[in-house]
Amino acid sequence: MAVALSRAAALLALLLACGGPGGASGSGGAKAPLAMPGMQESSSLGKTFSSAVTRAQEEQSCEDFNSLKRAEGVFERRFLVMPMSDELDPPAGHPGHGRLQYCDRIMVPASLARDVMVAKLDYPFQFELAPLGGAPASPLATSACKKLLCGLVWQRVSPENFIFMPKWMMRALGLKPRDVVTLKHLKLPPASLVKFRPVKKMLLTQPRAVLENELKHYSTVTKGSTVAFHYNDKVYEMVVEGVKAGREGDVDGASIEDTDVSTELLESVEEVEEKKRKAAKEARAAMAKAATKAAKDAGAKGGDKNKGSGWKRRKQEKAAGDK
Repeated sequence: MAVALSRAAALLALLLACGGPGGASGSGGAKAPLAMPGMQESSSLGKTFSSAVTRAQEEQSCEDFNSLKRAEGVFERRFLVMPMSDELDPPAGHPGHGRLQYCDRIMVPASLARDVMVAKLDYPFQFELAPLGGAPASPLATSACKKLLCGLVWQRVSPENFIFMPKWMMRALGLKPRDVVTLKHLKLPPASLVKFRPVKKMLLTQPRAVLENELKHYSTVTKGSTVAFHYNDKVYEMVVEGVKAGREGDVDGASIEDTDVSTELLESVEEVEEKKRKAAKEARAAMAKAATKAAKDAGAKGGDKNKGSGWKRRKQEKAAGDK
């Protein structure tokens, strides 16, 4: 708690040095005065300090948990998440340039990179990422999975107690900035076959070739996730429908890094929905046609019955008159 309060005090001092909660004011970027004569300023400062304490406690909680697991020799960590910024994109000429948001690699602190080396983990370094508690943190999730597999970005490191994630991964798990996630090291089987279902129609001459080329920016695949690919200035989203790993058969996730994996491109979600709507429309039309025919047949039978009843009545009346 003392460490968290010292962090909060340091953060508060930084805020005040930058001109307080309201930032700089006045001409030439002069700092706002620190004097707070009114209750409004006092309340604002109190909220700022309370926010600083909360944030410091969150960071300290992650650091304490990680220190405990490090001492136990267990490769499980907790981090606060932030979306990956495009400013972190590798320079032009780097294989990952322009694909920072279209991969499954996360940016981690230097301490985790050291832990990987100390633990002598086998390459490729792959992990399971899940919101704290194992369930989506909010209804914002855009995938059917509660966990994602991921690799690491080695070119840059994130601040201590934080990891940076591609935005599609944040959306897939329903995460918001500063949510807490659990990161566990896994030894994944190599994938032998991955089935992808595009969300929308892919108007490409060789969609499978494009898919396999873009997969080189991914280290893993997670069944049920919706991943993103970037090609010719367009973003294509794909649902991972199924994953097979050789003799293990169907699995929830697997490694595709340095692996000879086959891909299968299924009919898009958009096309499947169009077929469903068309089938439903045809079914409604068939039901309406059947109902119309049934009503017509019922009317015809009713007419014949009435006609027969009238003939019998007239015959009876004639017989009575002859008598």
